Amino acid sequence: MSATLSPSVRRSVELLSRRRLVAPALLWLAGHRPLAFAAGQMAALAAPLASLMGQPVVQEWADLLSTPDGPDALQRALHQALDAQE
Repeated sequence: MSATLSPSVRRSVELLSRRRLVAPALLWLAGHRPLAFAAGQMAALAAPLASLMGQPVVQEWADLLSTPDGPDALQRALHQALDAQE
């Protein structure tokens, strides 16, 4: 099973790339990888309230972080963005 990134998550990666924050994001992701599933579950819990407050992408992040391959897919996208910066 391979996780795919939603368009809104890809936009977040592009935003990090434009602001040249891909390297810090990769470090943060590597340091917090053991907590990815718990973070995904907490985001899923907060998603209905976030949707009411105009942030519907929280559920997409929850889905990504809750799948076993989600952090790997995000890391690959961040590495591609970092390679494109260089």
